[in-house]
Amino acid sequence: ERIAGVFNDLKADIIAIQEGPKHKRQMAKFSKDYLDDGYDIHHIYSGTQNNCILVRKGLELGVKQFTERHKIYDYLSKGVAYYTWTNVEKENAKKIPRKPVVLSLTPPGSDETVEVMAFHTKSKISDLRNKKQWEDRDLEAIVSALESRQRLSGELVAVRNYLTHAILSQRTKGCILVGDLNEGPNRDIFEQKFLITNIVDELRGGFHREEALMHHALTREWLDPSRAKAYSAKFRDATQDGKKVKTLLDHIMVSSGIKDGTAPIRLVKGSGFIEHEVYEAHVKNSGNDRHERPSDHIPVSAKFRF
Repeated sequence: ERIAGVFNDLKADIIAIQEGPKHKRQMAKFSKDYLDDGYDIHHIYSGTQNNCILVRKGLELGVKQFTERHKIYDYLSKGVAYYTWTNVEKENAKKIPRKPVVLSLTPPGSDETVEVMAFHTKSKISDLRNKKQWEDRDLEAIVSALESRQRLSGELVAVRNYLTHAILSQRTKGCILVGDLNEGPNRDIFEQKFLITNIVDELRGGFHREEALMHHALTREWLDPSRAKAYSAKFRDATQDGKKVKTLLDHIMVSSGIKDGTAPIRLVKGSGFIEHEVYEAHVKNSGNDRHERPSDHIPVSAKFRF
């Protein structure tokens, strides 16, 4: 009921969900029972945590989901080969553990498309679990944390390859990426001390391929970590004695054409928003217990126009 309350208050036409149910029929039952059966369900199976996109029924919008047999999953399913910090003799290759859902959207009266992807990177879980390990410079724990971070880059390379090919091949006029990227724009201790680029910056793309650059839908006030509500999640930081820190993990990013209006669907400037009020309206009591909250994450939103 709390999850549905957030969805109903948002009144969103398209909702991207991370960690959705195992089966599409379960998501359909949720929509039927709690959302007045108002959404078409697009789901992809990845195990216990699955990406979904709900699209409001009756929209004047052509919607098609890419199947796992489509060539885009050549980019999104194969492991990206790379060397780890401790092994330069044998390449490591890990597949994206949570397959993204990708939809092709065609506005009314147009034959041009925009693609939207719901994506969720793997968490940065490692053997670095407390502040003392960092202060003692526990090499095994720190390398474990670095390699966990490196795996995220491997996922982002696969997604970045998809985005670049989709736009430069002119298969679509633009891409919207929505999801939990397990990092915020501000840098954590490993980015500061080991000079590793933030994964959201990695996703942005190379400037020699301007058309395929990605831009954040949130405005600067939401991207400034010094502002009180510029976050979408809280988590315990092992390097700060388990202190809860606020961070922006959830993102809506768009390609250049969607930002500048040359694509058939465009971002409404300044519309990006972190939905604290909608979220807090459905928190019970203090919200300290996980079952008192709609989610561990606060939704982000943006408006688009044909």
